[in-house]
This record gives sequence, structure tokens and C-alpha cells, in this order.
Amino acid sequence: MSTLFALVFLIIGAVAVVIWLLLIAERSSAASVVAAFALGFFALATAAAWQAAKAHDKMGHWLDAWGVKCCSDLHKECRPVRSMYDEARGLYVVWIDGQPRDVPETAVLTTVESPDGSSYACLDQYDGRIRCFVNGKPRS
Repeated sequence: MSTLFALVFLIIGAVAVVIWLLLIAERSSAASVVAAFALGFFALATAAAWQAAKAHDKMGHWLDAWGVKCCSDLHKECRPVRSMYDEARGLYVVWIDGQPRDVPETAVLTTVESPDGSSYACLDQYDGRIRCFVNGKPRS
């Protein structure tokens, strides 16, 4: 159901963007152009937010090495990240806000799978340390 919801908003956003481009091409009023753009932006942003929220629902059961939930219902600290395994050092490296960070061995969850094949890191809401990490499937 959630995928269908996101797909509908994605289609609405795409249609609004096409209408926006047509309005620009016809030199329509500024209000029409702005309204079409706003509708498209809202629909695309809603679809993205809905997908992120649904991914969080699938991560809600992840527990760290001490048995504490990795991603609380209130703060939703888990996020998709780019990752790689550094064989020379024997650890995972993730990029958070454009900066590489080493993943502590205790944060690597080996008993759960990524909900969508992406790698995820769950950060502590107070100090930003990586509490949990799930490696995604390699992409070719």
C-alpha cells in the first residue's frame, strides 16, 4: 500500500512538472507557473517522505549490541548511507553528511537485512555516534 501511495504522488509530481514546463513554454501567468511548480514539488517531496517513513517502520525492530532500539519512533535517527568495507583495516566506512566515518564493530548488525538493499546507519541523537549499521547489497 505504501509503495502505491508513493507511486501516486510521484506520478502527480511528474504531471505537475510537465504542466509547469508547458505553462512556461506558453508564457502563462506567473501565478499559474508558481502553482504548478509548488504542486509538483509538494507531490515529489511527499512521496520521498512517505518512503522514508515506511523504511523507518521496517527498521523499528533493530536492536543494538545492548538490546536497545536503534531507531526510536520519536527521532527516526536511521538514514540510508553510502558504505564500503575497508579490507585493509577490517571495518566498514560510511559517508554521513559527506564525511567518511568508521563504523564501530559493535554497531554492525549481522542478523538483520536492509529493507530495500541500501546500507543504513542509525546515529545517537545526542552525540551523533553510529549506534547501528546494516550493510546493503552490493550494486554492480
